[in-house]
Amino acid sequence: MTILPNGVAVTGTTHHAQWCATHGLVHDEFTAGVIRYVVEKYGVKTCVDGGANIGTLTKVMLDAGCEVIAFEPNPDAFACLEHNCAGTGLVMVMSALGESEHTTGLTVSDNAGASFCGGAGDIRVAALDTLDLGRLDFLKLDIEGWEFAALNGADKSIRFNRPIMLIEINRCALARQGHTPEMIAGWLNARDYTFTIIQPECTFESEQFDILCVPSEKVVD
Repeated sequence: MTILPNGVAVTGTTHHAQWCATHGLVHDEFTAGVIRYVVEKYGVKTCVDGGANIGTLTKVMLDAGCEVIAFEPNPDAFACLEHNCAGTGLVMVMSALGESEHTTGLTVSDNAGASFCGGAGDIRVAALDTLDLGRLDFLKLDIEGWEFAALNGADKSIRFNRPIMLIEINRCALARQGHTPEMIAGWLNARDYTFTIIQPECTFESEQFDILCVPSEKVVD
């Protein structure tokens, strides 16, 4: 862990660290703006941040007054998350999110946000349906290809709470787990969710983008 002069903890000297050095912890203002919009529009109070990394978007949810449970499996990133969100009341879980409770390995990338789980190892994997979450208004999943598995592991919670969801779609990362964006789209359609790609320059054929998912009963024209 490296503490930058501005007080932000980062996992090294990658471009991620350079962005934080220049712009602070919340360096992705575009996605941060989407989250702030969702919190205000839908009255979000409780959030799960799947793939919190060092807390760049976790802090946005906290600053908006939400109660947040953050999941991060990478021990180095988790230590930064603890530092960057100290004193906020954040509930932190050093775990990946998946379809069932088990353990897995972790491949660490120089870009900490691109580290991914898979294979044998002692990294904990949690399924949201096995946890006592209570209310869930917003679910963010940026978990390097495990998004489809995590949705399956949260099926009951999602059906009951009908949260707004922000999900990363990374074709390469999904393929590494045997999944596709089309599988996620089908999962959402089967549960009566609509989704919109938040990046105006991207289409569903793009290699990587994020989708904002809203249950049909909450869609407002």
